[in-house]
Amino acid sequence: MKAFYSKAIEQKETIGEILMRARERAHLTRAQAACAAGVQEHYLAALEENRWRDLPGVLYVRRYLEQYANYLGVAPKTLLAQLKIQLVHDHWSNTPKSQSCTRAHFVVWPQRLRRIAMAAVLLAIVGYLGMQLIALTNPPPLAVDYPPDGFVTHLESITVSGSTEPEARLMVNNEAVTVRADGTFSASLTLAKGVNYIHLSVARRFGRERILERRVVRDGATSGVYRVLPRP
Repeated sequence: MKAFYSKAIEQKETIGEILMRARERAHLTRAQAACAAGVQEHYLAALEENRWRDLPGVLYVRRYLEQYANYLGVAPKTLLAQLKIQLVHDHWSNTPKSQSCTRAHFVVWPQRLRRIAMAAVLLAIVGYLGMQLIALTNPPPLAVDYPPDGFVTHLESITVSGSTEPEARLMVNNEAVTVRADGTFSASLTLAKGVNYIHLSVARRFGRERILERRVVRDGATSGVYRVLPRP
């Protein structure tokens, strides 16, 4: 369509009606016109139905309107002048600033999402490091399986056994004791007559230590009899 035709625009005829009548006069469907004019069909529909706010922005409204009008052979200057009046009537700014604000509106949310994601990752890292710090500073577990506290025996020695963490540092009566790979340990101690105090302490490399104590009584008068001595 090479030639333009001038048309007296009636007061009641809208921009969309002018475009639609020109398309129908050319016996084109909306899809055919959109393909030929190089305008997406849903944008073309918005132009024909005067739905300016369904287009990306004012600059796009002007560009698509001019592009579509040129294809249909309708003088675009007349339609653009009518569009300007319509936009003012609808209180929609026709300046590039409005377009910038529109773009900014869509840019803000991705920025906020990135900040929220970064904050979540940072909190997760801080939480993980905090848990690791607590695990390092807290004393490891320590359990003594034998002997029980207050144990009485006639034997001259006794084997202390129990369990803790495999990499923990274990001391029994100020003597280092090797902890096996499965966390168990055992240590043989010589008993003096009377009450013997067995001190056990365990700690990680940079943490606090956990201390347990066991009392074992060597009673020479007792022959092969084991009993538990109650705590005072």
